Amino acid sequence: VFTGNATVMSQSVIKYKTAIKGDIVVPRLILDSGVLFDAGSFDLKPGAAEEFVKVADFVRLFSPARLVIEGHTDSDGEQADNMRLSELRAQQITKYIVDQYAFITPAMVEAKGFGEAQPIVPNSTPENKALNRRIEIVVWE
Repeated sequence: VFTGNATVMSQSVIKYKTAIKGDIVVPRLILDSGVLFDAGSFDLKPGAAEEFVKVADFVRLFSPARLVIEGHTDSDGEQADNMRLSELRAQQITKYIVDQYAFITPAMVEAKGFGEAQPIVPNSTPENKALNRRIEIVVWE
């Protein structure tokens, strides 16, 4: 039985993490959906092609690799509509990069929509909502 004075220690918080041997580091490219799509749409904007040059350069660094194209939305609107929109956007990007870049094959790419389920910041301000509306290109080797 402990009868002495106990000191309450606060829990440690990891603020920065450096990869060490044995860690799995997953390369990820994040694109602003506003650059690629108009609000509520899954049709690519005319200027989106410039963004996909960056995507192709990024993918080329890790090729051959498996890619997951993830669509994300903010919390505005109905949850089911956001899920569907994020899926359609991920599929549209998958189709585009497979059609435009010969080294990216259909077997390499998977499209997933997450809707509003994985925000990177709270959906509490217009600026935060803009950050949550994104496409992530995840590279799995």
